[in-house]
Amino acid sequence: MRFFIALLVLAFSLCASSIQAQPTDSKPLAITHVTLIDVTGGASQPEMTVIIKGNRITALGKSGKVRLPQGAQVIEAAGKFLIPGLWDMHIHLTVIADQEITRHVIAPLLVAYGITGVRDMGGDWQRLQGLRSEIAGGQIMGPRILTPGPFVDGPQTASNIVLPVSNEEEARQAVRKLKAEGVDFIKVQAALSLPLWRAVLDEAFRLQIPVAGHIPERISAFDVARSTQRSIEHISPVLPGDAGVLMACSGKETELRAEMLEIERLAEQKDVDQQLLRKRYRALQSQMISTTDEKKCAQLLSRFAKQGTVAVPTIIFGRQFAPLDAGDLPKDEALDCVPHSMRARWENRRNAVIKNSAPEDFAFRRQMFEKSLALVGWMHRAGVRLLAGTDAIDGYVVPGLSLHQELALLVEAGLTPLEALQSATIYAARFLGKGQELGTVAVGKLADLVLLDANPLSDIHNTQKISAVVSNGRMLDRPALDAMLAKITAVAGQK
Repeated sequence: MRFFIALLVLAFSLCASSIQAQPTDSKPLAITHVTLIDVTGGASQPEMTVIIKGNRITALGKSGKVRLPQGAQVIEAAGKFLIPGLWDMHIHLTVIADQEITRHVIAPLLVAYGITGVRDMGGDWQRLQGLRSEIAGGQIMGPRILTPGPFVDGPQTASNIVLPVSNEEEARQAVRKLKAEGVDFIKVQAALSLPLWRAVLDEAFRLQIPVAGHIPERISAFDVARSTQRSIEHISPVLPGDAGVLMACSGKETELRAEMLEIERLAEQKDVDQQLLRKRYRALQSQMISTTDEKKCAQLLSRFAKQGTVAVPTIIFGRQFAPLDAGDLPKDEALDCVPHSMRARWENRRNAVIKNSAPEDFAFRRQMFEKSLALVGWMHRAGVRLLAGTDAIDGYVVPGLSLHQELALLVEAGLTPLEALQSATIYAARFLGKGQELGTVAVGKLADLVLLDANPLSDIHNTQKISAVVSNGRMLDRPALDAMLAKITAVAGQK
């Protein structure tokens, strides 16, 4: 997978999620005259009051009919809209070596954008445990975190974020080790062979711990659709290792996979002709598109839907990683919250890619992006449950902002605004086994909420118009959020 990311750059030149401690400020909170967005699909409810005590919703009803607790902090929310806190279902919190960036930039930035929960999809288990502990204890601001710790992958150098295995016994031992350490699920990665992948799933099933992750490069998506793997990640075919669904939809799946593995083998040679390699890779991508068998694809997606396998497309990563036109250099103010050194690398890389791209390169990348949108639309219409995730942080995929961009792309792919919102709220919570505590605005549930200035059901972009965030019962109004962002920007500017 690392080779393919590098090649692309060259070519383009559930759940043990910790319940956080209750807010130190015990004053009750009352949000009045607000419109509740019902993500179960019911009608929106205007003129409602929501009462929060500690970190739980204790009452809700029509404003004027719900008794306000004595001494409550009252938030007048006439004309505003209340949704459940959002989940980013694919993010990597500890891939950055500088732990202070994770603690003081990424974690609070997510909350500032209304992301009150994340599914970390592979990282340093010790750091992640520490991060969860600090968030739960109130030392730092951040979202709830579900994580597999290091992901299980094929033979390679071990690290804090990768647990490599070389045979079936090692694969089983890896699952047992991670289960004993208390991870929330097992993450499988792209380099696993079919026997190793099956050993991971078999041992995880025996130990009753879920498995999620990639469609490994050597395995057909049809095998995954018949398995106990609960999610598939990265539907965009921008990266070959993320093209498992599109490849399985091809009438020449076997030949295409053989070519992909041959390109990978050649890339490991010292004196390989990079230009020739890029041409072969481009030809491979073209064939993925031109040989699509819609009947075969329908069969695959139907199997995923019947098996209950969810998909986390991370469309925003495919959209942002490589420029689609000569002027494609993001300028959003959220970039001020990205560490200066990282932002400089992104910009230098993007400028180099633009400089070295011919018109046909831009046209091809746009074609690949449009194909990924179409594929996500096919999955949705086939009944495959989609969850919103971003794969932040790289290539202008900014933590926090990118989740809202992903929601907009899901709508562009064919979901309604409500369906997109569900992918980051109720369906995310249910997938994580937390539907009884999170995902909707209801009495008894944990108080993770986002107050919006405009209706997200009218325009999904309105999820970005955040008036306030309630994170585990703690109210962060717009001035508080702006102060958080200013502090994040200051830290980012020093890194």
